[in-house]
Amino acid sequence: MRNVCRNTDEFPASVTAALLKGRQGTRAATGRSLRIASDKEPSQTKPLDQAGPAAAGNLDLSLTRSEGSRCCGSRFKIEPIISIIRVLQTSSTVTKAAASDIDIVAAALAGYADRRVFHGFSRGPTSGGKAAFTIAWHRGRVFELAFDARAGTLRLPGLLTGIPADSTMYEDLKAFIRSRQSDDLPDHRRLDARRIQIRTYNRSGNILLVVKVKDNDSEYAVRKLVHLINEIYLTFLADGKYFDYLVETFNLDPDRM
Repeated sequence: MRNVCRNTDEFPASVTAALLKGRQGTRAATGRSLRIASDKEPSQTKPLDQAGPAAAGNLDLSLTRSEGSRCCGSRFKIEPIISIIRVLQTSSTVTKAAASDIDIVAAALAGYADRRVFHGFSRGPTSGGKAAFTIAWHRGRVFELAFDARAGTLRLPGLLTGIPADSTMYEDLKAFIRSRQSDDLPDHRRLDARRIQIRTYNRSGNILLVVKVKDNDSEYAVRKLVHLINEIYLTFLADGKYFDYLVETFNLDPDRM
């Protein structure tokens, strides 16, 4: 790979169109005209294989009129055009993937609503790879679930309320969630730590539950989230020592439970 002199000539619009249609650039396709754009003198410019990673992102395609000339002839800079095309292609791919994941999550949640696991369900607006869902479920609670397809996270604020961060109940809740990842549990009940990551946060007594998708399986993540919420309400609260919390928080009659 040979070095070239610095050249700041603008790329003519007519030639740009021709290159994009594949009418020119035959030499560029062979790799013989591929060069590193540099502000240094020709003698100081390194070949790509010696220039390091930083130079790899600064490639410059040039066409010369003579194979034997380094600095003479016309250089047509098409790096900006290539960069724009690549950004558009990448953006399109990411957008399609995000939309697909959102549809998968929405379909899984709608399935629970169809089977009457949820008392109510609706899909909110979608923007920038993010979607919102409203779920009416345990004890008349309405949950606002947010899914960020690009970050691969499901966020459920207000899982439980009125639990101080320094309370024994909060520590027990975190321990209960960790226990759901035990290998002693059957697959259908276990949260596979290799596939999802579970985090809890206490925001002034309100519990935020976050599920991070590890293996791009958003359907697995949303199903395990639903199962976990169900176990928290039906096992951790109803069958444990926090039964009184359940009764007081949701104004329930213990004789009818």
